[in-house]
Order: sequence, then structure tokens, then C-alpha cells
Amino acid sequence: MKGLSIVLPLFCNKPALSSFHMLQNAIDSIESNCVKIKYEILIVDDGSHSFISRIIENHYSNNKNIKFIKLGINTGLVNALNVGINNARYDLIARLDYDDVWLEGKIEEQINYLNDNPTITIIGTGMNVVNQYGTITSRHGGRGDELACYRYTREMGCPFPHSSILGYREIFKLLGGYSNNPVFMHCEDFELWSRWLRFFYSHSLHSIYLNYLANESGISATNSKSQNNGTKLIALLNSKYYVDDDIFLAYKEHILNKNSLKNVINYQKEQYKNWSTKISISTNTQDYYYFAKIYSDRTVVRKN
Repeated sequence: MKGLSIVLPLFCNKPALSSFHMLQNAIDSIESNCVKIKYEILIVDDGSHSFISRIIENHYSNNKNIKFIKLGINTGLVNALNVGINNARYDLIARLDYDDVWLEGKIEEQINYLNDNPTITIIGTGMNVVNQYGTITSRHGGRGDELACYRYTREMGCPFPHSSILGYREIFKLLGGYSNNPVFMHCEDFELWSRWLRFFYSHSLHSIYLNYLANESGISATNSKSQNNGTKLIALLNSKYYVDDDIFLAYKEHILNKNSLKNVINYQKEQYKNWSTKISISTNTQDYYYFAKIYSDRTVVRKN
């Protein structure tokens, strides 16, 4: 179904009104961005304090665009995100943390870009980093085209601010959502995008459309050691699986020569399925690996 599902995980373990006010700001920013499209907001309450849960349910009970999913106990961010994805009705999925805010025009520009570029399956934006007082402490533009995003993922790290992304539900589900592997518990977004960008094209708008709260009590701050260890492992895997720029560009030309623009995503989906299910090797079913071998001495390693 055409439209946008916004997954908004929530875990507030203290009865603080400030958390509810941040959630209000996040929801307001969604609503101001989605006036021209069908949308739903999936608030996945991952075991928040009952005081916060009751306030949210009472305040938004008459809002038909908001679906409140109460998990009862804290199951962790990855599970909350996957529950949101599995309950999404629309063909596009976006993500927003309850303490972040979208800026005006984000969704319209992202959807317009996807409509104009049918080979792109996920799109991010740049971001402002803000402190608890709302002051912008740094600005970061988006990475740019598919090669820039791929290269950044291969050489640097996570290509998108998590709350900036908008992607196709079918690809989220094809990839199995966020990994439940505990090694990637606090870098689940980087792990998913690393799998995503190996097989599908992406883009990140240079424009800044997100205010990201750098919270001292946030996951990145309180679990930095675990996050760093997981990130290093993903970087190691990317160095093994990702190909060089010349192969990436040559393979893109190869795909475009074989397919119409509208069929590229379907072709890439089949390539991913072939890889993940270990269909017998041939130039048809394992096209990606065959092509990489004939363009470089570097072998693209198959999944064991």
C-alpha cells in the first residue's frame, strides 16, 4: 500500500515528563512533514514506565495516524524496531528516535528523489547534532550518491544518521530486518546498512533534515565499548565483502545494460536471494561473484 510507516521505538524507564515532551516534538515534526501523504506512526513501547505509557495512550488515543504497540517488558531496541517493521502497512518505512526531530521538507524531498531515481532503495539525509539545550554543536551533510555511500560504508562507518533514513519495506523484510546477533546490539543500524548496500543502491541527500540529540544517557554514550567492538567487526566484514570502486561502477554498468531502470531492484533482489540461499554457482545465479572475478583479481567471498 502506498504511503509511509514511521517506526518510533520508545523506552523511558523513569516517570519524567521531559521524555513525553520530547516525544511530542518528534511526533509534531512527523505530522508537519506528512501532510501530503498517507502515513502511520508506529510507537513501539518497549517496556517504558507505566506513567509515561499512560500519558502517551491518553494523549494520542484519538489520533488515527498513531498505532501504539505495547510490548510490556523491555525487549531491546532491535526487537522493538523489528516489531515496528513487521507491523508496517505502507510500502515505505522511516525511522525516528523519540528524542530526535525532523526538519521541514525532509519527507517530500526524499520521496521525490525516490520517484525520480527508481534504482534507489534507501535514502538518508544530513543532520545537525544538538545538545540537551537545543544548541547545534555540529553539522554534517549527507554522503551523496550510491558510490559515495558505498565507499563510506566500506572505508569509514555507518553511512546514514539512523533517524534520517527512508527505505522500501520489501527490502527491510527481504534482509530480515535488524540483526538479533548480540555482537551488533548497539550498532544494529550499521550492520543492516552494510548488508543493504552490498546488494542495493542508496543515496544520502547533502541537505540537513534532522536534529539529532547527543544524549549523555543515550545508547551510544552508555554502551560505547560494546558499540565500538561491534563496529570494528562490521568494518572487518566490509573490508572482506565490499569491492573496489572500479568494480562497483563496472558492475553498475553491467546491471543497467541488462535491465530497464524499473527492473533493477527486482534483479538485485534475485541476486540477494541467490546469495543468501546458496543456489548453485553459475554465471546466471551467481552473477555478482562471476562479474567481480573477471574484473579483478580480488575475489568476492560468498557467505559460508
